[in-house]
Amino acid sequence: MLFRSVDSKGRVWYNEENSWALGMLDPKTNTFTEYEAKSTEPDEDTTIAGARDIIIDQHDQIWLPMRKGMGTSLHRFDPATKKSFKVEGGTGGGGFGEADYDGKHVWIGFLRVDTKAMKVDGDFRKPKNIEPGRSAGGYGFSVNTKGNPFGTDFMGGKVM
Repeated sequence: MLFRSVDSKGRVWYNEENSWALGMLDPKTNTFTEYEAKSTEPDEDTTIAGARDIIIDQHDQIWLPMRKGMGTSLHRFDPATKKSFKVEGGTGGGGFGEADYDGKHVWIGFLRVDTKAMKVDGDFRKPKNIEPGRSAGGYGFSVNTKGNPFGTDFMGGKVM
């Protein structure tokens, strides 16, 4: 599956779920550039390639929920330095995400990440409308203008 998003400069960023490629189309110059998006963390399980989504914040930073075995691990790619950074605590939140309208947070499933500190500052995987002992996976995810997350519980078939 191909995911894409557009930054503030009009560049189209894309990734392929089953490869380590992160690409950018610059429509002004009609050029494509590809980068390796593979995790450089020693503890990352890289047997399953790719990112499940691509999220661009207001500062044009690229956020990738990287596949990690059966889960995900959130990474930020900086287009200026062309380096990838793992987000502290950004594991297991879900495969899809969204950027807040205020530019201060990105979400990976029901985990909220402070974009400056690059740390999880909110965990909302246990909403009130889910059975005790379960967590929400956040498959098919969005955040409204007030910063409230909405997603589906992948295993339970509910909107959270």
